[in-house]
Amino acid sequence: MTTNVTVTNLKGGVGKTTTAGLMALFLTEHRKDPVVLIDVDPQCGSTSLFLGANDPHQLSIKDALVAALEGAEPFEIMRDALINVPGKSNLFLIPSDKRLTDLGSGIPANLLLNVIQSAELSDETIVIIDTGTAQGVVSMGICAADMVLIPMTLSKQTIKPTMNTLSLTTQFHKPLLGILPTVCGEAQWESKFLDYWQTTLDESPRLKQLSGVILPRMPYSKSLIRGAWAKMPFPENFEPIFDVIYTRAFGKNALTTLRIMKTLEVSNG
Repeated sequence: MTTNVTVTNLKGGVGKTTTAGLMALFLTEHRKDPVVLIDVDPQCGSTSLFLGANDPHQLSIKDALVAALEGAEPFEIMRDALINVPGKSNLFLIPSDKRLTDLGSGIPANLLLNVIQSAELSDETIVIIDTGTAQGVVSMGICAADMVLIPMTLSKQTIKPTMNTLSLTTQFHKPLLGILPTVCGEAQWESKFLDYWQTTLDESPRLKQLSGVILPRMPYSKSLIRGAWAKMPFPENFEPIFDVIYTRAFGKNALTTLRIMKTLEVSNG
């Protein structure tokens, strides 16, 4: 069976696509196993990031989901939709389609999981799922996950959708890799905001079972917003952050201690 990591939040604009893309890149540089990034966001963020303009004739995850809904076997569609990302020998992408919204509500929560299993990917394959914000899509992503990663910006507007995302994670009994604070700094109010979240994860009877943590903060970066990093080596200043995520996912570090210390020294000037 593949190892599936879903990057999701019911709130938009929190850095799901950036996080999913960085996670995929980090894995390709530190493991020899195939990494498959599945874009299940109608905005096609990961598709645009790694492949450029969306090809309307290219098969997508939407085609596979529709086939499965109609009772057809999606194996060939999934295999034909799989694209090797240029310059990344072990990174593959299954693109999204803006027409994904046509599926509407009432999608079976296990539909994406069934489609992934139908592709018969090798057991060593790591699947990263980048979801949109529609509840049906988020539910599919979480149901398909072996572990869930929730990016979150630090604002009052993110509290309710992030709590709802955590509720879905508990509903499907999925392990939480953590909440990843994005686009943030080291201000005192930010630290208090994150302390509130860690306390909530530790003390809420409903959320305790997730054993969730607040992950290291991912700072604001113009280079991340522009997206040029997707075609370059993994940005060194983010390596310690994603090594923490990697360690929670796989039980060991990807980086050596010496390399982490050197990276932190450069990041801190």
